[in-house]
Amino acid sequence: MAKREKEQPGVMIYFGDYDCVAELPDDKLGLLLRAVIEYAKTGAEIHNFGGDQAMNVAWNFFRSKVELDFARYAKKKEARIYANKCKFIKYHPELGLDANNPEDVDRITQDAKGRFIVLEEPARSLSASLSYLAKRSSKTEAEAREEVRRALLDQNEG
Repeated sequence: MAKREKEQPGVMIYFGDYDCVAELPDDKLGLLLRAVIEYAKTGAEIHNFGGDQAMNVAWNFFRSKVELDFARYAKKKEARIYANKCKFIKYHPELGLDANNPEDVDRITQDAKGRFIVLEEPARSLSASLSYLAKRSSKTEAEAREEVRRALLDQNEG
């Protein structure tokens, strides 16, 4: 798991989760807690439980819980962002966008300071962008893909 761009405020350890490891000695419980928190903060697996099967089982349990927690958080965050974009559209009717149209909502993005801005063209996936590029020129989609690949290679070399 890689370190997240904008971190969530923490990780949840439920009473039921604690009950699963409550019988561990304090020193092992402390090592496990440190490993869980470091994994949640940085994505790095710092544990070294050796051949201790109980600790390895507990670690695998908590690692999967952390990953599920982050997935839920990311989903909620995306839903909040989408809702805020819809609100932005509703409060700015002069934009001529429809908050019920996903393509219009996708035209809203945030700048570096977190302010909403409107893109001239809707955001597209790579394949949709290549199709769009091909339609705007006399090139096939394969030619457009090759042109983009060469431009990216030139940009990386420069």
